[in-house]
Amino acid sequence: MRLYQLGFHQTMLIAIGAAALMAVGCSEVDYGDVQAARENVREEERETNETRQEVAENIAEEEAETNEARHETMKPVVPEEVKEEQQETAEARKDGAAAINEEERETQEAREELKETERKLAAQQARDAYVKQVEATLEKADQRIEQLEDQAADQKDPAKAETEKQISELKTRRDRVEDQLGELRGADTLKWESHRDEVQRALGDLKGELDESK
Repeated sequence: MRLYQLGFHQTMLIAIGAAALMAVGCSEVDYGDVQAARENVREEERETNETRQEVAENIAEEEAETNEARHETMKPVVPEEVKEEQQETAEARKDGAAAINEEERETQEAREELKETERKLAAQQARDAYVKQVEATLEKADQRIEQLEDQAADQKDPAKAETEKQISELKTRRDRVEDQLGELRGADTLKWESHRDEVQRALGDLKGELDESK
């Protein structure tokens, strides 16, 4: 009876793929991770198909041996040899079904991991694009603060005091945006949008302060 076992290289490939996918939950991903997850799905699908074929061949072989034993005896009472062959056929069916179920389970897991990796990459890209937009506003704030500092250096009170007040307000608003953006960056990639509202509120205050400082 054949054993349903994976070759060494196949086992190693799956182990490596699984390790990489486990890392998805705790680190950022890139397109290479998605490609690796897709290859893992293809490998699992190939192995499932190979197992189905092997099971079918094994059962056919056992049935052929049973029929051969029955033909050789040609007795009304089923001899022990035929019973043994029938038992082996039944076991082949049972073991084959278990092997196929296991391969199908692993294939489904690989597909789910692929979807999760694709979702995480998409969320990561959306988050990074949003962060870039916010950072552009922070850069504008830094430039405006620098302009006001240069302006204050040439002023005298009360104009100087008013400009320094604007600088202080801008720095406070800017720092709040940066703090909220740090919270967003540190959040789980798939949950970054839950921190977006806080960043947007802080960003709105900063933009308002920038407009007032003009």
